[in-house]
Amino acid sequence: NARSTAGNQSGNEGIRDARLRQRVDAILRQLGRIQFALHREGLSFARVTTFNLDEYVGLAPDHPASYRTYMNDLLFRHSDIDIARTHLPRGDAADPTAEAARYEARIAEAGGLSLQLLGVARNGHIGFNEPTSSLASPTRIKTLTESTRAAHRQYFGPDETPPAYAITMGGGVTDRVGQAAITPLSD
Repeated sequence: NARSTAGNQSGNEGIRDARLRQRVDAILRQLGRIQFALHREGLSFARVTTFNLDEYVGLAPDHPASYRTYMNDLLFRHSDIDIARTHLPRGDAADPTAEAARYEARIAEAGGLSLQLLGVARNGHIGFNEPTSSLASPTRIKTLTESTRAAHRQYFGPDETPPAYAITMGGGVTDRVGQAAITPLSD
């Protein structure tokens, strides 16, 4: 069970789903809006390891629109998580295809994913798995649709164009997760 860093009190009383409470210190993936709500409930992330779904191809981890920056700014920096236990694909890798394979291997080395928190975008994509993506696909490079790129334009500067590609976990990885929670998102 998760433990609060302040005393011996459990930090997960606000979560009503017993199965979710039992898996708090399991591997989490795709930390998005639902995870921030969990953090506000007082959960400790000290024993959590995360694997985010994706990253834009071509963006360095410190780029303002990268998912690493997003996660650092909105969750990791505000919780007790060990930053060394937070994993995202390297969007700036010299060989994005090799990076996708490395990332999937890293998930396997960690024992797979016990819990996955996902959001479904307006056009139906999960991560950057667009609605036409194979349900059995591995982590790979995915071409982003114009609607996805348009929805994400807000995260980029006025002189920047959202990347056309992303490294994303595929449905084959998602299919092997012990437990998943899905919530609709706006983009």
